[in-house]
Amino acid sequence: MKTLRKLLFCSVCAFLSTSFSLSARIDDGDGPGPELSAALCEMASWESSAKAERDSLLMQKAEFLSAAGETTRAYETLCRISSFGMNESRRADLLSRKLTSAYEADMMDAFVALLEEASGSGLLQVEQLIPEGNPRHKSEDAAMLLSVIPGAGLAYAGDYAAAGKYFLINGSIIALGVGTFLSGLYTATFLGGGMLLYANLPKSTDLAVRAAANRNISYLKDFYAPVYGALKQSRKIQETPAP
Repeated sequence: MKTLRKLLFCSVCAFLSTSFSLSARIDDGDGPGPELSAALCEMASWESSAKAERDSLLMQKAEFLSAAGETTRAYETLCRISSFGMNESRRADLLSRKLTSAYEADMMDAFVALLEEASGSGLLQVEQLIPEGNPRHKSEDAAMLLSVIPGAGLAYAGDYAAAGKYFLINGSIIALGVGTFLSGLYTATFLGGGMLLYANLPKSTDLAVRAAANRNISYLKDFYAPVYGALKQSRKIQETPAP
């Protein structure tokens, strides 16, 4: 029991000393990597009782996560910040940060919803940046139905390499099944061919649906690229210190 207490005490001391050391390194300008900096911002936000300070720390955490490539976590961190009590300028800044994070995280449904919020609230002047017309679209239902034909669903979704692969695999299984059926080997046809198709057809169908979904994300990102570019440029100008 005493050994366990000593081990726990040493672990706590090591954690605290490491935290203080890292905090000192941040103050000296020789801070740790972005992921560890994000963790320290999270710890500091727990200790803060002032909403403005807590919001600022969470925004810093989101920036560190974005720098580390953790774009989804960056967006989720920004979603933890409530706009209640903020002035119009800070609300617009938070909305702009959410939009750019959602775009970078490929969360285009969230991006479109935030864009509608921005247009409705008037916080961001983005209406003139949205291109005319509608983005291209691939139907996930069509990709699923076309997958009954070997490789057709994947070809429709634009994944031609996988389409060729599963055209050969599933097409060969079907051809083999037809051959054994015509030879009178009915049991081998239904058991062997059925099991092979059961193992490969759902896999190719799932890949086709996901490929269609990913293609739609790509189409949406291309369509809304002018909006994202303008938001990033505006943020860059705001964060550039005055000479």
